[in-house]
Amino acid sequence: MTASQGIGLWHHTTFTNSRPIISFMSLPTPQPWKPTLDDAQLIRELLGDDTLAYLRKKHQGGRSGAKGGRYEDIFAAVQIAESARLKGAAAGEVTIESQVAMCFIDDLLVIDVGLSKRTYFQLKNAATLSWSAGTHSIAEDCALQGRLFQARHEKGSECVIVTSNRDPASHLADAMPAEIRAFTRVQWFPWETAPTVLCQRWLSELSALAWLSKHETPSFHDVAEVLWALQGVWAMQDGAVTALDMIEA
Repeated sequence: MTASQGIGLWHHTTFTNSRPIISFMSLPTPQPWKPTLDDAQLIRELLGDDTLAYLRKKHQGGRSGAKGGRYEDIFAAVQIAESARLKGAAAGEVTIESQVAMCFIDDLLVIDVGLSKRTYFQLKNAATLSWSAGTHSIAEDCALQGRLFQARHEKGSECVIVTSNRDPASHLADAMPAEIRAFTRVQWFPWETAPTVLCQRWLSELSALAWLSKHETPSFHDVAEVLWALQGVWAMQDGAVTALDMIEA
């Protein structure tokens, strides 16, 4: 199956096995927040020229490696599937964007305009992880993002640090600095080099992909098929898109 053939679920009019009946009618595309020159000016005034220069360099580096980081792409595909399962016909209310400009936590941004909620993800597919390592640490980036939340009046926004290793996830959660706890959490998300192995070993963690399958009782091969299709569609996107756009592509 190719991405151009669609995921398959949306061609059904009724569902069994506790799947909801969904009619995906055309919905107005929400208008997510977009960085402007005013945002750069805000960051300059709030945090200084050096921080603005760091942020621009961070975004440029992230863009050069975007849509090719397979861990990031798989996570994005699952976020799309989870949004479709959660929102149903209102999946058009959810926008997803990678490598978001003028943000310190910028790998992925998921906006649910229906809930007025913004979730900023930073993904770390690494064996070891620390809040304080590096010139610009994860803790520092979260703290700076928190200051932007306040300046932009983003109530309910959160930073999520995603790691592929259970041990660092547990350690990070326990060792999280107090100043970022109110708006930051740590999430574990599995990783395997081969997508079929990922779907076989961690099928319960990828249940949203199984929900999208056209099969009543999808095997891990069926789930991998959905994953490949969503990844293919996601890789062709540039900028913010809705979960509904991704499913119907």
